[in-house]
Amino acid sequence: MRIEVTPNGPYSVSGSVPINKQIIGTDELGQSVAWVEGEPYPARERYDLCRCGRSRNKPFCDGRHATIGFTGA
Repeated sequence: MRIEVTPNGPYSVSGSVPINKQIIGTDELGQSVAWVEGEPYPARERYDLCRCGRSRNKPFCDGRHATIGFTGA
């Protein structure tokens, strides 16, 4: 398993690393209290995870970092 931080781009993940949706759990007042593990994403040998925060396909990268001038410094 390997996670590489690409220059000014996504996290490049390889080696069939499993990932699940993460949901913010709330209390009876609606206050955020904890992360709750959700459904797993389909397993893949390789994928790119968004690092710029602007992908329309989160958590996966859609290449938007290149159009918005994202810098990973």
